Amino acid sequence: MFEGYDDKYIRDKIRQNLALAIKQSGISQTVIAKEAYISDASLSDYFHKGTLPSLCTFVRICKIIGVSADEILDIE
Repeated sequence: MFEGYDDKYIRDKIRQNLALAIKQSGISQTVIAKEAYISDASLSDYFHKGTLPSLCTFVRICKIIGVSADEILDIE
């Protein structure tokens, strides 16, 4: 899916997919942050500052919101 795209594009697309999945989950950001063992500010950064979570945090968030990592990463 990402062949020929630069790293910035890929990171932005993953961040957008993660933010959308979090919003669509219907679970509050406070609950997600608490269950993922991160601060509300860190979770907010994924939406607004273009940062991405560590791999372990990413896995926790995917499990909490009930979305496969493949969906977020655009892996088919």
